[in-house]
Amino acid sequence: VEKPVDSDDHNIHIYYPMSAGGGRKRLFRKVGNQSSQYDADVHRVRREGSYIYEEFVDTQGTDVKVYSVGPYYGHAEARKSPSLDGVVLRGPDGKELRYPVILSWLEKDLAFKIYHAFRQTVCGFDILRTHDGASVVCDVNGWSFVKKSRKYYDDCAALLAEHLQHRDATRRPPPREAEDAGRALADIDRPPIQRRPSQPRPPPRPASPDYPPRRELRCVIAVVRHGDRTPKRKLKVKTAAPAIVAVHASRAKTPKREVKLKESKDLRAFSSALKALLRDPSADVPSKEARDFVKIREVLKSHRLSADGDDDDASLDSLNVALFSGCKLQLKPVAWNQEGAAEAVQVVLKWGGVLTELGAEHAAALGAHFRQSIYPESEDGHGLLRLHATFRHDLKIRTSDEGRVMKTGAAFTKGLLELEGEIAPLLVSLIHRGRSDVHMLDRAGNHEAQALLDAAKDHVRRAFNKDVDLAGDASDDESANTSISEHAARRRLIAPDGPAAVLRALRCIKNPKKALDELWALVDALVESVADIDEDEGPALYMGETFRVWADSWRSMRKEFRKDDGYDLSKIPEICDKLRYDERHNAARLGLGEARCPEFSTLVERARALSRAVTPLEFGGAAAPRREAAWHVSRALLDKIALDLRTARGADGDASAGLSYRLDDDPRHLADSEIKSSWRAVRSRLYFTSESHLVSLLDALRLDEAARRSPVDAGGKAWLGDVPELSYLSHVVFRLWENPMYAADAPQRYVVDVALSPGTPFAARGADAGPPTAPLQVFAQIPSETLEAFFDSEGKADAAPGSVERAEATYAALAERLAKCANAPGGGV
Repeated sequence: VEKPVDSDDHNIHIYYPMSAGGGRKRLFRKVGNQSSQYDADVHRVRREGSYIYEEFVDTQGTDVKVYSVGPYYGHAEARKSPSLDGVVLRGPDGKELRYPVILSWLEKDLAFKIYHAFRQTVCGFDILRTHDGASVVCDVNGWSFVKKSRKYYDDCAALLAEHLQHRDATRRPPPREAEDAGRALADIDRPPIQRRPSQPRPPPRPASPDYPPRRELRCVIAVVRHGDRTPKRKLKVKTAAPAIVAVHASRAKTPKREVKLKESKDLRAFSSALKALLRDPSADVPSKEARDFVKIREVLKSHRLSADGDDDDASLDSLNVALFSGCKLQLKPVAWNQEGAAEAVQVVLKWGGVLTELGAEHAAALGAHFRQSIYPESEDGHGLLRLHATFRHDLKIRTSDEGRVMKTGAAFTKGLLELEGEIAPLLVSLIHRGRSDVHMLDRAGNHEAQALLDAAKDHVRRAFNKDVDLAGDASDDESANTSISEHAARRRLIAPDGPAAVLRALRCIKNPKKALDELWALVDALVESVADIDEDEGPALYMGETFRVWADSWRSMRKEFRKDDGYDLSKIPEICDKLRYDERHNAARLGLGEARCPEFSTLVERARALSRAVTPLEFGGAAAPRREAAWHVSRALLDKIALDLRTARGADGDASAGLSYRLDDDPRHLADSEIKSSWRAVRSRLYFTSESHLVSLLDALRLDEAARRSPVDAGGKAWLGDVPELSYLSHVVFRLWENPMYAADAPQRYVVDVALSPGTPFAARGADAGPPTAPLQVFAQIPSETLEAFFDSEGKADAAPGSVERAEATYAALAERLAKCANAPGGGV
């Protein structure tokens, strides 16, 4: 935060970190309904004038204005922070919306100290309440008073009357000396004004007209997958070009170590080296290498990371867009000379996997839908916004450190809190991604989980490369889940424990080997259908991608998908993601399905059918190893959800762990506002992550073990097993309800509704089609204590040793039995 030394200059600037997209926000005196403005292309501090620099304080989007009168009285109001989107919220009378709140004892002590330090009897100052419970004074305004509050003036009148009663009205007060300045009111007794201690949240109340005898929402916990993203891409090229080897030598700690380039300045420097290399006639770069280097340059250019002369190097030099562009470059040494220096390197460029514009729109729309459907209703639809503005909504949003996940969380919050403007300010102000959050929401580095998932993928590869019939025409094969036919038994050799959606998908593809052959042929037809398009004259594609890069990615996919020893099944999800992306964003631009490649719709259908079978099985083909993998991936998240539920219902007896602040619900305050349910308070914990955590969380709820049974009933498990896929923005929601009609220690008092939405549909929706995701379906209602105990047992249990070996043995036995069912080369079984 950059503040002018001149206190009369209100032009305060906030500079955002490059990891959040950079940019600057200007704060100024309110002009109409605007109090700040974000500039995405400004990244340098001001060079003229004198300024004070402070670290930005995260306040969850709400500031507190305090108006003190004397050392023992303070009136506090909460308002929307200007650092969010700069939009000033106003009521019907045109005044800025503010809500009375109760100060904590620490904040009252701050008011007492400010009174003495600034020698100001009537004083206004601003407090920032941070997400970890601290209070920071950021501004002392001097003489200031409340513009609109009957109670404030009633209290001030009482203070003035009390003051006059303790003064001799016939003589003037003595001159204020330096040593006792500001103590005029400190020498008198406290005015007889009722004060209430600050509490985390009001205790349960008996039924009354003001507190209706119905269940009340206490906590919302949501685990959300990121939104629509670009396909992940990779390009490799080996080279001995001295200019590229020199880049590695200048950055590698040792000649044997690889170099990773992620920062935009490093990627632009590498692009400059490529540019010089390609223009040097004496470099003698082989033609294939040259073509690959041109592709790398095109990728970097499309992500504003090239070094072309048209770029504004001065502005780009401080712009770190690499986090959200997804570009990462590796230089791996592959050959060394006699002195041990690297003489050849492999250049690996990875890009893609970033949130698309459509993904951000969908996330914001889902957040708005959450606000309207998940939280308590209000006549004007602003119930949640009032809860948040008055510190009755304890909101924490946590994400992994992947750019697409962070941006999804920020866009979702934008819709949830009805904010406007760019993502970067919201990302810094409202999103948390600490080390513990990354550990909880990102499985990178979890070696036990990765080993179990690798074993599952090997099982899928072996099973799907078998020429075996999985469906027949017999009438007893109509139900994929309950059939006992010969073909159903073969499906059980691939997925012995289901679920039903996977068994249906296996029946749909009929023969995995033939289905893969057909899919490769369709991919080949797609590549050939665009072969006549000039790569230099091809159409402009979504988000700046060039046709050359797009076509090369499909050619590479065709080559990598089919190998000498069979098909690479790990490419199935990638093919499906690429087709989903192209169907939504590029099909119309390329004329796919009409003017060229009439088989495009068939390709999409076949890839989706295979993905619905392959993708779930990559998390585990049998119940036991799948459950162990789910436990390894989600155990930290399960622990956190259990803690959130316990804290929300006050089970730990730690008042400080609950809601930290309260609304001032004095009737004279509330008479000036539209707040009707002053006792209402809700906690929200929103976790944004990838598909693996969502699948693992549901597996932990769906799969039983001998020693521990899931609290989800048979109907809920069956419904979960019928969900065919978890698409973008799929989410699980836990809602904790309190029913005050039950005793405080009754299990029925606190009940959790668990619901799932499978996410966005495969095809694009129209703009007026309602929420972007499928509706939430409640599949379990569980007493909170029961669910907490189950999650605790999941988190505290030690994984049995040898889990990977047992999983590999299970999959090997299934593969051996499936091999006996394979079709002979000339037909038959």
